Amino acid sequence: MLREDFIERMIRQLAQAVAGILGLRKRGRLDEAEAEVLAAIAGLGRIDPRLLDASDAVTVASLVRETGQLQVLARLLAERAEIQADRIRDAEAARSRRKAVELWLEAALAGATLDADARRRIAAFVAEGGALSPRYAAAAEEVSRRGADGN
Repeated sequence: MLREDFIERMIRQLAQAVAGILGLRKRGRLDEAEAEVLAAIAGLGRIDPRLLDASDAVTVASLVRETGQLQVLARLLAERAEIQADRIRDAEAARSRRKAVELWLEAALAGATLDADARRRIAAFVAEGGALSPRYAAAAEEVSRRGADGN
């Protein structure tokens, strides 16, 4: 029961954060939008945004361990990638997008079911030529297959 309450609260907080971030992006307030992303990441309580940038996905997954939190981190990084792309910081956007995909795939490897948005973003990353290590390439293929099967 406590775990379900925690997950529901985390999902509500993510939805609020993403709505605020999207609103700021729409109004062209990119500095504020990125600050909101970083605050939301820090608000998860287990990882500093600088550590997230400096660590690989395996390390982040070992620190976080909760697949729901990994998926929230992935979504926030995906939003950060969009902000970075809006600012024409293409190299940073590519790194954030790749890390988001890898975190989603770490969650999937740990048994999580990814939502349609995560599966779509993973597929888009792969279709755009995003390179993945063999570990993640196999996981992306499995996620894609499961998504096509409706599972």
